[in-house]
Amino acid sequence: MRQVPAVDSPELRRVIENAITAHFGPKTDPEALMTTSDVAEHIGRSKMTLFRWRRAGILPEPIKIRGTLYWRRKAVIDAIAEYERKSIAEASGIAA
Repeated sequence: MRQVPAVDSPELRRVIENAITAHFGPKTDPEALMTTSDVAEHIGRSKMTLFRWRRAGILPEPIKIRGTLYWRRKAVIDAIAEYERKSIAEASGIAA
């Protein structure tokens, strides 16, 4: 039976970190803010999908500053890692 990587799995976190670093550059602060456009481009989904995922609880609530929505980089990484972990578990028939 295949084991699902935990959210804190170093290899899953490394894959996500590398993808974000490739997009935003090296040494990006984990508390750095990403705009809706940044997040959508990074994960390859539309802005509307981000809002649907937010409503579904997949992504955390963004921070609104002067009318612009931002997500903390670490919150996005953690949310995507958790979503991936649950998706793998569901596909494998393993309890999450």
